[in-house]
Amino acid sequence: MPTNELFFDKKIKCLYCDHEFTTPRIRQRQIRMIKQDADFCPYFKGENPLFYEVNVCPHCGFAFTDRFSAILDKKRKNLKEQYIDKIKIPKACEERTIECAIRFYKLALFAATLLDQSLLIQANLCMRIAWLNRYHNNEQEEKRFLRNALDIYLEVYQRENLDRIEMDKYLLIYMIGELYGRLGEYEKMRRWFSILLSDQMTTPKVLEITRERWREYKMQHDLEGDIENR
Repeated sequence: MPTNELFFDKKIKCLYCDHEFTTPRIRQRQIRMIKQDADFCPYFKGENPLFYEVNVCPHCGFAFTDRFSAILDKKRKNLKEQYIDKIKIPKACEERTIECAIRFYKLALFAATLLDQSLLIQANLCMRIAWLNRYHNNEQEEKRFLRNALDIYLEVYQRENLDRIEMDKYLLIYMIGELYGRLGEYEKMRRWFSILLSDQMTTPKVLEITRERWREYKMQHDLEGDIENR
């Protein structure tokens, strides 16, 4: 059982069955991030709050995060047939291991896909699964979910009104370039980073991290040439 010093119980109402339950969360004052990768993967001293972001209903097994929107009536039947009726209700895993966290995130991603939750929510879940596998030194699974996140980010860029999404559009472009880089597709990375450096409206913070990442990629992978600068 988690200690009260570190954890508290958050009351949750299941979006599917309306069952009320509690789920552990790490107290904000106990969260100590010590570093962050260039794709914003965080590292913490002590317990990792990412392990506890997914809520899993002990009554029906529905897995979701606080960012999920309400379930539309027209989606309920498909969710019941494809998810609720097919899974075994996961154990609570109050003190979550990395394996437990990965399993819960995958359930949440499956649910988000069935429910047509926003593309950014789906990408966010893919990124977290990739990060958890990075912690776990599982490069194959990490890259698989980075690829999934990249595909979703590209879909957002191509389909969505970028002025209305819940993510800065320049950060979205940066993430597309960064994920191409992490997947070894350096020319595609270069093209996306070039968009940022040629756009007068790119925010200073995104400009700074883009330039820094390009310098790092050039040194690490002996890349020639440069990206367009301003």
